Amino acid sequence: MDKNTAREEAKKSIDELFDEIEKLELKKEAAEKDTKAEYAGKLADLRLKQKELELKYKALADSSEETWEEAKEDFNMSLESFKTGLSKLKSIFD
Repeated sequence: MDKNTAREEAKKSIDELFDEIEKLELKKEAAEKDTKAEYAGKLADLRLKQKELELKYKALADSSEETWEEAKEDFNMSLESFKTGLSKLKSIFD
């Protein structure tokens, strides 16, 4: 996969995942008190992962040919960590 295609796919992935956070924010409002506390903690963790993912995406987008592979690997690890956190947050309502 070339660099531009990878950038586009990376941006699409994070945009879709970040939209999921907004949906989960709405669910938090309807949750029970004890569930809200658990949810709030996991949501705060996910927001930190979101910021990290945004930084990794910027590094990926700005990478040179020499740093491309490392930036791509860092982004992919951050993306997987974010997806895991998102799944954990969603599981509260399953």
